[in-house]
Order: sequence, then C-alpha cells, then structure tokens
Amino acid sequence: MSTGVNVPPNALLYPWKSMAEFVTHLLFSSPRLRFSQAQKNAVLAWARELGAPEVPSLYAKLLGDPMEQVKMVSGNTFYLNTISKAVALDFSNPLTRFAMQDYPEDGQGRMSQVHHGNKMLEGLPDDLAPPCVRVDGSIYFVNELVQQQGNQYFIPKKFFQARLSSPSAEATVLSLGHKVQQMGEGFSVDPEMEIVPVPTFRLTFDKLRCQLNGSDISFTSSSAAHASLMPNPWREKSGGRMVMTVPLIVFMDDVLGNISKQWNKHHVVYMSNALLPREMLEKEFCTRFVSSSPHAKPLELMQGVKDSLNSQ
Repeated sequence: MSTGVNVPPNALLYPWKSMAEFVTHLLFSSPRLRFSQAQKNAVLAWARELGAPEVPSLYAKLLGDPMEQVKMVSGNTFYLNTISKAVALDFSNPLTRFAMQDYPEDGQGRMSQVHHGNKMLEGLPDDLAPPCVRVDGSIYFVNELVQQQGNQYFIPKKFFQARLSSPSAEATVLSLGHKVQQMGEGFSVDPEMEIVPVPTFRLTFDKLRCQLNGSDISFTSSSAAHASLMPNPWREKSGGRMVMTVPLIVFMDDVLGNISKQWNKHHVVYMSNALLPREMLEKEFCTRFVSSSPHAKPLELMQGVKDSLNSQ
C-alpha cells in the first residue's frame, strides 16, 4: 500500500486512502511521541488482533520531506532532506514568508536579530549578498546603471535596511553605491560610494537601454570596469523574478544516550532559515530536520549537506 497512489486529488482524505492510514501516519509522525520500530509493529499487530479495519502496513509509504541518497567514499550511505525544498516551504507558508526580512539591517549598535549582525551587513561576499530589490513593480539589480528621480544616475552595489528616524520606525531599504554623471563621452562613475534610498529609483537598466533604442550605454574609459558588469547575469537567469539569498543556520548534535532501546548513538543535522526573526527561530516548527545517521561520521554528514547546497 502506498500513500497517494490511485487517490484522486479531490478525495476527502487525499493523499491518504483511508482514515486508518491517515490516523496511523499522524500517530507515528508525532514529534512529541516517538515510537521505535518494535513499538510500531506492536501497535499495528494489536490493532489487527482487535479486528480493526484497513490497518496499514508498517512499510506503507508515508508523506515526508523529499530525500536524497548520499554515498561517501568510505562506503557509508545516508539520506538527507533536500535543503532547497525546505527553504521553498518557508517561502510558500504565509506564517513564515511574511515574517522574513530579506535584507541585512544596520542595527546602529543594536544586536537582537540575525540580520543585525555586522557580518551580514558588511562581511558577506558580493555573490552572497541580496542581488536585487523591487520598487513599484520593477526589479533593480546590483552593478547595473539605474535612473533616479530628478534624472540622476546611480549604480547600486549593495542593498540593506535601516530604521532612519527611530529604532521603532519602519525599516527603509537603502543602497550603497556610486553616483554617475552623464558626460559628452559617456557615463562617468564617481569612485566615492554613498547611500541613497531605494524608493528614489525610477528606471531600470533595461528601460534605460530601451530609451536609447537598443544602443549600448557607453561609459568613459575611467569607468569601463563598471560597464563590464552590465547587465547583471541574474537578470536573464531570473526571467523577471526576484532573486533572494537565504542565510542558513546549520547545526549538528550528537545523541549519545543509549539508556532505552528507542535511541541508538547517532548524529543529527538540523537547519533554520536565518531570514526569520528570533521570535520565529525559537519556535519548534522553524527548525527543520536535515539528516541523521548512526554510522556516518560528522564530517561526512556535513559534506552531504554542503553537496546538497551546491547542487541546487
């Protein structure tokens, strides 16, 4: 028997075939009431002896996070939940998506959230920092020429947030970058960097090119290095969608207690979405199980996690 097989999507208990299968899955998946293999067999055997109808098999396919198999050169094999799918679940859940903060924040000395960290604000490599921002329905990427209000020009290099008036005020998205002047021989980029409010952005790089009837946007010889970065490769890859960077908190624990037969010694890996505020990270459902193994070494588990991230 396999969950979800030959069950129409409009069925009352989809993807389960019966109430017995659903209740059994609910019982054996409880995070607060763990059952060993022997205990699961005993419960199902007890139900059959009492004549309960449609008692599912212990090996029925139950719903869970998509898994991938990892084989190490040592011969150890283990499974881990695909990290990208776990992050996608956070973005699809209104409870978590609307609580996320997509940009690091200048805490101005305060440190109460992950996004207040100085490393998140200043220490991230350029390829790991948030690459774009949406203003009035248009998407602006770093390293691209944009037009601001008042026909001024700017090249954003980094996006971040700050609470300008008071710590309790709503955060404003800002951009650190270069002012640009339009000269007779082309655009000239000021080497000094300054901060401007993102809401002042008016035209994207693509729209600026359209205004020039498809002609290339030319820069002065001293600003040629900036021109070589345009357009941002993510613009074409994203297909008109936002590109987000999601910092992850990955941690491992060793379960050494072997007092009962429910748990053997093993290592387990968890992760949390660091875009979430501390108040959400403290909730149990925001901590996601990644992998566990009684025989794979800790570094092998972490290698599997790294490979999973790099393969996405």
